[in-house]
Amino acid sequence: RDWSSDVCSSDLSIGFDAVSLHLNMLQLGIVTVKVVYDEERQQKLISGLLDYLLHGDLPAAEERLTRIQVAKIELYQILSFVAPAFKHPAFKEEAEWRLIYSGEYFDLIRQFGVPIGLKPSTQFPTLYRETPRELVPYVALPLAATGLSLELASVTIGPSEDADTAARTIKGFLVSRTVKAQTVRVSGIPLRQS
Repeated sequence: RDWSSDVCSSDLSIGFDAVSLHLNMLQLGIVTVKVVYDEERQQKLISGLLDYLLHGDLPAAEERLTRIQVAKIELYQILSFVAPAFKHPAFKEEAEWRLIYSGEYFDLIRQFGVPIGLKPSTQFPTLYRETPRELVPYVALPLAATGLSLELASVTIGPSEDADTAARTIKGFLVSRTVKAQTVRVSGIPLRQS
């Protein structure tokens, strides 16, 4: 969320504590995944998936389903997790991590006995925002699971006419939302005025 429009006239750069974010998201049935850009690695992952579907021990299904039908269900569940983690090699410099929110993923990790909190499909409805050309679906996710707190690694406040006031406002805002930040600092970049 763009907090800057709510609390000050500066842009913000938020650095997350990776461990804190990962633990909070996992409790909500959401996983943090490092995006795979390397095509050879992507192909190896897909080959492993196909090998599992063709030759592996698939979960027991109802008697009326054939192995092919069970494999289709497994493929859909696994792809709902794997596909968002793949990106074209041209975007490698982004070094992106993604939050994957999927009811299918939730069911898949539950099969492996991973203890997680709420089932996301009942907790987070699909919302819509308007752009000049279309409606865009999104899911509003909390940054901390119930009973847990999120610690930010850093908050950097962009150039501002009154940097001290902006810093005090951001610090107060974080306290009001019970969000801890290891550092809150003002960017050293000078404010460009037109």
